[in-house]
Amino acid sequence: MRLQYLSGNRTASLRQYERCQTALEEELGVKPAKSTHLLYEQIKDDCTDDLTLFQTDTATQPDLTSRLEQIGKLLTQVKTATQHGLREIEFVMKRLR
Repeated sequence: MRLQYLSGNRTASLRQYERCQTALEEELGVKPAKSTHLLYEQIKDDCTDDLTLFQTDTATQPDLTSRLEQIGKLLTQVKTATQHGLREIEFVMKRLR
């Protein structure tokens, strides 16, 4: 929302909030975070004087690099487990012939 608004597309930014709100409600049964709703209200009111529009809450954001490394490790584990499973299936299939 923030990026769309800052790039000059206020309407797309407001629509993004609506899509977010709908998806959260339908898929998780929750409402957007207060900070997300506040950002929506600022954009809706075209109120850019408040710095909240330009800031992100770094206290609640995970370290992206760390998360990506964790995901990479998990994907490696999945790949290894999948390869192992395929080898076992091939072994069993050969014995059944």
